[in-house]
Order: sequence, then structure tokens, then C-alpha cells
Amino acid sequence: MTSSVLVVLFLSLLFVVPYDK
Repeated sequence: MTSSVLVVLFLSLLFVVPYDK
């Protein structure tokens, strides 16, 4: 359950990092 949340957060960060640039 917690793993899913962590994965989603990680994916979001990966998508936000390039988008911010």
C-alpha cells in the first residue's frame, strides 16, 4: 500500500523536474 504511494510520488517528481525546466 505504502509502496504504491511512494512510486506515484517518485513518478510525479520525475515528471515535474523536466517540466519545471
